[in-house]
Amino acid sequence: EKERETLCEIRKGGRQGLGSRAGARQPRREGTSLEYTTVCGMGVTLFAGCSLIAMSPAVIMSLLFVAPKANLVLLMVFSGFFLVLSICAASITWLLIPALHGWPVIALLEGVVWQELGRYAFYRLCFEAEHRTLAMSMDKMISFAPHKLDAMVAIGLGAGTASVLLLVGGTLELALLPGTYYAESCQGMSFFAAAAWHGCLVLHNTLFLTVIGIQSYRQKQSANVAAVAGLHVAASLATTLNAVKGDGCTLSLSALFLITVATGVWAGQIAWKEAPHGNANRTRQSIN
Repeated sequence: EKERETLCEIRKGGRQGLGSRAGARQPRREGTSLEYTTVCGMGVTLFAGCSLIAMSPAVIMSLLFVAPKANLVLLMVFSGFFLVLSICAASITWLLIPALHGWPVIALLEGVVWQELGRYAFYRLCFEAEHRTLAMSMDKMISFAPHKLDAMVAIGLGAGTASVLLLVGGTLELALLPGTYYAESCQGMSFFAAAAWHGCLVLHNTLFLTVIGIQSYRQKQSANVAAVAGLHVAASLATTLNAVKGDGCTLSLSALFLITVATGVWAGQIAWKEAPHGNANRTRQSIN
């Protein structure tokens, strides 16, 4: 810590502003996995900007589609809570089974299983809550039906936002220290920017998988449920490419982007059919 402060003071007393990338960066310290620069105060500023990259889609969609309806707000909040519970369950399982400690891929698959179980458990909870609510509310103003398009979006946003907060929030400690950090496997992108772009893609991928998953639960399509789990595993494995030295973050982001696009196309087809105009077209076809 004293070394960082000394470098920071030297930087303040010397050249002002950000110099060349090579001149701004200091050698990596022995025994650490991150490099740091001597740009004072850069960490907090970059963290704030990158957090906006990761969180702005969730904030915008929440304000436009979720915030106007109280039931959607509840679905979003509790969906995020269930995501955190599933991650806690995965962490406890990992701690209780020492054999998982030496097999990171198996531990990753175990985490995916818990998250998929949490998604299905929340769907069942909403399904039962909808039946109880309809029995008590004659005007049907309160709805927790998970199969409606707006409800699927709210549930997906809740889980995705929780994932992003856990991912980006983990970088806050480094942001409070002087300097901008670079991982060994990502020389061309700062640690905060890489986490932000990963978080943004994870948010959208979680949203799309939730829409596909809930539709599959509703129609009892086992093959589609297995496909959702497979896409979830593929997205999780894509993040492990960050460990590749040199430019691992680019490989990871590229793979995760392709998976997100694939899930987005699938979820878009479901959303088109579930939208009001899609229902109207199906009604006209049935009448004809």
